[in-house]
Amino acid sequence: MEKSALKLADPEPAPFIDLPPFQHEDPSNVIAYPCIAGVALVDEKHFSNRVRKRRRKLARFLKLEAIALFFLVLTLAGATSQKFIQSGLTVAFEIAMIASALAVAIIPVIFYGPSRQKYRYRARRYRA
Repeated sequence: MEKSALKLADPEPAPFIDLPPFQHEDPSNVIAYPCIAGVALVDEKHFSNRVRKRRRKLARFLKLEAIALFFLVLTLAGATSQKFIQSGLTVAFEIAMIASALAVAIIPVIFYGPSRQKYRYRARRYRA
């Protein structure tokens, strides 16, 4: 009789593998490490204040940057508008455009630029 792919033969059961018996460790040999889950490594109040300050700083930065970008777009639109060009207000809009572009560029430096030098130069005196 021909073997067909549709007629599957029952697979032979796999032989059981003899595993070595489980060895129980003597409890006196096990090192008991202290649980660190309850230990506070950083003062939670100090950590939360730091995070809160950082979030407030980021929120202030985003607000000021959005306002500065809004004024930059507004002055760009005003400086290129035909209505303001005909009335002679282009110089005022160009000055305002430069001021708002400077504000957009300076705000990130004020908020996230280095406030002081990390490593101050110290003159080293070598004596012979």
